Parts: sequence; C-alpha cells; structure tokens
Amino acid sequence: MNGKHYHLLLYYATICALILNACSAGGEDALGGVRAWIDVPRDRSVLSLKPHQVIAHASNAAGVHLVELLVNGSASIPMECDNPANPLTTCSAVWDPPALGEYRLEVRATNPAGAVGISAPVYVSIGQTALTWEPFADGTSTPSQTPPSTPSSTPPGKSPTPTSTPLTPTSTPTTPTLITPSPTSTFTSTPTKPPKPPTPDTFGPPKPYVIGPKENEIVDCPDPDGVILQWQEPSDPSGIASYWVELFISYDSGGNWNLVKSWETITSTQLDVDDQTDCGNMYVWKVSARDGAGNLGAYELSQFRTGLP
Repeated sequence: MNGKHYHLLLYYATICALILNACSAGGEDALGGVRAWIDVPRDRSVLSLKPHQVIAHASNAAGVHLVELLVNGSASIPMECDNPANPLTTCSAVWDPPALGEYRLEVRATNPAGAVGISAPVYVSIGQTALTWEPFADGTSTPSQTPPSTPSSTPPGKSPTPTSTPLTPTSTPTTPTLITPSPTSTFTSTPTKPPKPPTPDTFGPPKPYVIGPKENEIVDCPDPDGVILQWQEPSDPSGIASYWVELFISYDSGGNWNLVKSWETITSTQLDVDDQTDCGNMYVWKVSARDGAGNLGAYELSQFRTGLP
C-alpha cells in the first residue's frame, strides 16, 4: 500500500470514528441518536459587541432535518448545514448579540423522524470583562444603625440661685449640686457583608493527555507486557473521581467500527486491554475524566494497530 492511499485510509477512519464517538458533551449514547456540538466560539470566550459566526456539527445515521442555534434557551436561529443528509454535517449561523452581557449558546438538531439532540452549553461574554457565572449576587451591606442618644439630664426648672440668709437662721443652707449634661454619643455599627456562597463547579475537566498507544502507533503483537492504555491525569478544582474509557475495533481498516467494551468507573490512569485485542486489527480508544462534582469532561481520541498490517 503506497503512502498516499494509507493517509487517505486514515482520514476516512478518523471521520468514521468521529461519527461513532461524537463529542460526549451532548446528544445520546456513542452508537446512535442525534448529536450536536459547538466548535466556534469556544466556551468562556469574551467577544465584542458585533455579529459573530457560530459553527457547529450535527450527526445522525439518517441525517438531520433541522438545526437551530438557541440563545439563553429560548431564541432560536436556523443554521445552514453543508450536507444535512450525511451522517455528519457542518452547520453555521450568524448571531448578532443585542447588548453587552453574558449569553448561553446551544445547538438543537432534529432528525427526519423527529428525534432531538441538544449540545452542551457554551457560555460567552459580550464586553471587555471576563465571565463570572455567579449563581448569587454579592450580599448588600447591613445599614448602619445609630442607637438613640443618651438623653441629657437637666435639672427641673431654673438653675438654683444662692439662698439669702434668713432672719432667724435655723440651719445652714445647702447649695444644690448642678447636674452637668452628658455629651450626646452616636454609635455606628460596622457594616457586615454576608459571606459569599461558593461557586458551584459546573464544568468538566480538560481531556486527559494520552501517553500510549498514541495516534497511528503500531503495537507489537503478541507483546509480553500486553496492550496497556495509558494517560495522564488532568487538573480540575474538584479533583478527578474516575475515568470513562471506550475501545472500538475495525476489521476492514477503518471502514466500519464496533464497540468492543466500555469502562465507566476506572480510577487509575491505565487500563489493560490485552484480553479485548488481537493481532492485525485497527483500534480506536478514547478516555475522558469525571471530576469530584460529577461533571464529565472532554475526551481524547487515539487510533492504533496491533501487529503489522
């Protein structure tokens, strides 16, 4: 097989793999249903106030009948698709944001039978500030409180004047004690800002980095160490709880793909698939991470062959 035909075969094999394993961020299971995902703009983008092109993909074995862009879950914009009858099609639409602010973009695809698939949301900010995605607004300060001032003590009536000596003194007159008014004091309480509630983690982890087998790698068969899938743990604020790994096989060099096995709760960063592989076939495997908050992240895809063709 010459180099040109080999690269062409790999191209079609990759397209088939993408159709079977359309992005895990939306749609139904990996082997069927209507799927959609947004390629442009990227999640958490900060954009200017002008029209922007939204590019997405939709996939379904029978093609798609209608693809729409949803803005904040309600306003819909029809998208134009290049080959809607194909299992995988590219769609686009021009979105003109009405004002500065934050927006949630989704793509809804409908197949000829009426089945619907909705993509994972993409959040963008129109303006020059980064996205916040805060579920609650900042608490307001408690207004200052001024307790009533201490009343001034004033002797009743007029201030006493010295008493003249009576003609027949019977006792020594006593000079009354003057009560000095206390100064008025004002107490102001310090405003107390309520604690800000923690921001929930609603985003999945980045895709794991594949250590091996890498793309287009040929694995010795038989191998004394077996066929081991290895990857690197991604970083996530909620930590990594588990991994989802799927293995697919093609008996016709990428013409058709079949699911071999799916592992949804792997806790290590490697998986022995020696019992699920044999010599002389082409395989595709993908791995995605699930964080401690239960969010499933993007997957990494890699194709390899066991033994020589």
